[in-house]
Amino acid sequence: MKDVIFARRSIRRFKQTPVSQEQIKVLLDAALVAPSARNGQLLRYCAVSSPEKLKEVFRNTAWGGYVHPKRIPLSEVSSPMLFIVVSAENNGAAISHHTYADAGAAIENMLLTAVELGLGGCWIGSFDREILEKSISQPEGQTALYIVAFGVPDESPVLERIGKDGDPKYYLDDTDVLHVPKYTVESVTRFL
Repeated sequence: MKDVIFARRSIRRFKQTPVSQEQIKVLLDAALVAPSARNGQLLRYCAVSSPEKLKEVFRNTAWGGYVHPKRIPLSEVSSPMLFIVVSAENNGAAISHHTYADAGAAIENMLLTAVELGLGGCWIGSFDREILEKSISQPEGQTALYIVAFGVPDESPVLERIGKDGDPKYYLDDTDVLHVPKYTVESVTRFL
C-alpha cells in the first residue's frame, strides 16, 4: 500500500486508451467503501466516458495553475478518457463540511485504486457547476462537488521532498517533466 501511496501523483496528460467498464466499477466501488460521517453515504457519482460527454465536461475544466498553459490536456490528444463527477445529496440544504470530507476520502480511494489499475487521475475543483450539472443532467437535489479525471498516464511526474522553507509549487523542468514538491515529516510535524 505504501508503494501505491507514494506512486500517486496528479496526472494531466493521458493516452487516448479507453477506461473499461470493469475498471470504472472498481474505481467506484473503492469510493463507496470510503469512510463516511455517521455512515450517511450522501455522495453520488456520475461516470462520464462517452466521447460526446467527455468533450462537454472537458471543456468545462481548468488545469495545472502553476504550469499553465503547458499542462492543459488537449482534447482528444492528451485529455482524460473518464470523468467521475462526485456529487452530494442535499435536497436544497447546505452541504455539511463532513460531506466535503467524505468526498475527499472517496476521491483518494479512487485515486489510489487508479494507480493499482495502471491508471492515473487528477482531482479537479475548478469548473463551472451550473454548466457541468446541465451537461450531465444532474438529478434535482444533488450538487456537484468535484470532478476526477482518469485515464492511462502519458507522463510520469516526479516527487521532490522539501524542508519547511521549501517552495511547494509544482513545476516543469527543462525537459518538460513535472516535479511535485512535498514536505518531509520533520518539516511539518511536532513530536510531543
